[in-house]
Amino acid sequence: MVHIERALSSSRLEEFLGDVDGTIDEAKLWVSAGSRDNWVWSIRYAFEVELGYVYWGSRLRAEDIRSVVELFRGRGGVYVSSRRLVENYLLNFIEGFNGSPNIILFYVSDVGFIGAGLVTEIEFDFYHLFWPDEKRERPRYPVYPFRYKMKVLWLHESVVADYRDAGKWVGDGELGELLKTYTMSGLQAVSRPEVVGPVKELLKKRIKEFLPKANEVFKKPSVCKLEGPRPFRWSFELFAEEVERRGLVVDKAVLRSIVSALSSGKHVILVGPPGVGKTSLVEALAESHGLVLVKRTATAEWTRVDLIGGPVFVGGEVRWRSGALLEAIARHFEAKERGRNGALLLIDELNRANLDKAFGEFFTIFGSSDPEYWKIPDSIIYEIKEYKGKVDRWAEIVLKEWERKGGELSVPSDFRVIGTMNTYDRRYLFTLGYALLRRFAVIEVSNPDVEGIRQVLMQKAKAREEVVNKIIEFYNGVKDEVDLGVALLIDMAKIADNVYEEDRDLGKAIACAVVSIAIPQFEGLPHDKLERIGDFLKRFSSEAYDVFKRYYPELGGRPEE
Repeated sequence: MVHIERALSSSRLEEFLGDVDGTIDEAKLWVSAGSRDNWVWSIRYAFEVELGYVYWGSRLRAEDIRSVVELFRGRGGVYVSSRRLVENYLLNFIEGFNGSPNIILFYVSDVGFIGAGLVTEIEFDFYHLFWPDEKRERPRYPVYPFRYKMKVLWLHESVVADYRDAGKWVGDGELGELLKTYTMSGLQAVSRPEVVGPVKELLKKRIKEFLPKANEVFKKPSVCKLEGPRPFRWSFELFAEEVERRGLVVDKAVLRSIVSALSSGKHVILVGPPGVGKTSLVEALAESHGLVLVKRTATAEWTRVDLIGGPVFVGGEVRWRSGALLEAIARHFEAKERGRNGALLLIDELNRANLDKAFGEFFTIFGSSDPEYWKIPDSIIYEIKEYKGKVDRWAEIVLKEWERKGGELSVPSDFRVIGTMNTYDRRYLFTLGYALLRRFAVIEVSNPDVEGIRQVLMQKAKAREEVVNKIIEFYNGVKDEVDLGVALLIDMAKIADNVYEEDRDLGKAIACAVVSIAIPQFEGLPHDKLERIGDFLKRFSSEAYDVFKRYYPELGGRPEE
């Protein structure tokens, strides 16, 4: 399983970028030194995958998954400078603390200092090979499971001119002279005052020259001498534009995490409260990238036929029908043939499916952490062939592609599966099993803060202030027991506002909204949570409380006369 530890909020990132001098003055400085091969890969990521962002990481010496327990102790885990970076970065997320910005200077062996970036996210990933040398050596587990992502603040002009050829890169001489004792491989903290001061002043100059043209640098392929057609890439910019166009209220850090995970070859599970917009996010992702969206909702009755495919009765005869996964892969092939970018499979309420009955061959198909090795087993192909033409359109496409490829069929490396899960069902994550989770990045989609919700209700629902205040009061009263996504709150505000406009009875209007939208969402909550919600509703709205007790008779008692 991949755990995306923490990403800076978009507001915090904008705050840092809005005041370059202040950010640099407050920043902790670090040097990340490494080989040309790995730095070329990281810089290419900024130009070809997630525009304007690079990755770097630290090696863990332990050789198996048990190193998780040694992350922050001993010499096998994240230690010395890496540990200090994590600790300082996480202060940005502790109430009452304002963690310092962390600026990394990029040092390339035999070249010099070629750039700088602001740390925006840290990740721990013990299952997916990520770096070029990892993929060449193919160790049992990643060599660099601790990684940090950085917003590029400055790149040397030689790197911008030809980011793929490190042989043409030139290091910054002034920074090289100031930091000549910080060129050892790995991550090092720059702490000596006589060095920190001059480096920060030089960085201010470099960053102020680069940032105004950064968008142009990372958006114009012509700047970088591209050869041949540009491959499909996941784009944060396209995704964010579509999310904004649809009026979805999601922190940009979440969008970046999704793009980062997909770009790194992972499938994704989105976890969040009902109505927060998980499904809408995936629809926006597909639309923004020109992908055909195949959408299914999992149930406990799902079998191998629903996900992979198999024999079914149609019109009195047995035929072979493709499941959601095979249909999506076939649509991906078809879309590519027609000049589109492919297809994307969305499985809502993923945890509802019975893994033993439905997902066996899914694990075989996506058995490797490297998309280049994803393959449809020959057994599925031979099974389809056994039905001698009595198959659906999607199976025909898969069979044709298998024959065209000479009897071996790989899943396209840019094909992805996204699942969704409600926050309450997060406890099922571990019941989904290691076999499934190691193939997915789990990313949380949460509501805005209360003030953000208030603004959304005023703007999206166009509700009166007194209605919004009561909806917020209700939300605050139940949020510790149940998550209600902002879309549900918008619906509540619209209903309440319409009722209030007709009879000017605020209590009745709010009760109507609670009964219509909120109470059905409590289904499946533990008894103790329902009791606490009931206690709140008794004080908040007697009308809603009466309906609540009829809805959940297991709590005992009768509606008050």
